[in-house]
Amino acid sequence: MLAAAEAFAGRGFDGANLVDIAAAAGVTTGAVYSHFRGKPELLADVVTSTLEAIDPLRRADPAVGPDALHDWTSWLLEPDQTSLRSLIAEINHAAARDAEVRALLLAYSTQYGQMLAAMITRWQRDGLITADRPPATVAQLFLTEASGLCVSGALRPDVIRQPPFLSLVHRQLAALLGEPETPR
Repeated sequence: MLAAAEAFAGRGFDGANLVDIAAAAGVTTGAVYSHFRGKPELLADVVTSTLEAIDPLRRADPAVGPDALHDWTSWLLEPDQTSLRSLIAEINHAAARDAEVRALLLAYSTQYGQMLAAMITRWQRDGLITADRPPATVAQLFLTEASGLCVSGALRPDVIRQPPFLSLVHRQLAALLGEPETPR
């Protein structure tokens, strides 16, 4: 999986090929095809398994509050997440061109969005955030903004770590959630 992640992050979906990925992993191309129908499924699996292995929201206590999304955003923008941001940007880019990647990304993002919407519903119910926003819409906009941050991070990594930029990202997130005004 590491060889595929490095290939997709470094060369993109179109530039990576299964022969090179298999060779880098020390397996045959046939072995890759015995686990994946093709490159789209491999890319989706790389991103999904990477996120499931390291994503703090997946491992968070179910009772987390809105700060979890701020922490997640900060985590995503950390310098050591460059490859992850590149993978996320690449799968979104590939999904725009490839129907199979699009279907796989849609399935994953639907499930992730449902997890976020359930958290947002609970926060609204508990009065932690404004309850006048549809949770599924807030979750989708959050995921859209996170994807955009990944693309921005690939294009301008120098910008996404600047304190004024990070401060604005968190203010925008607070506004999206409808959090009470507090300085960050």
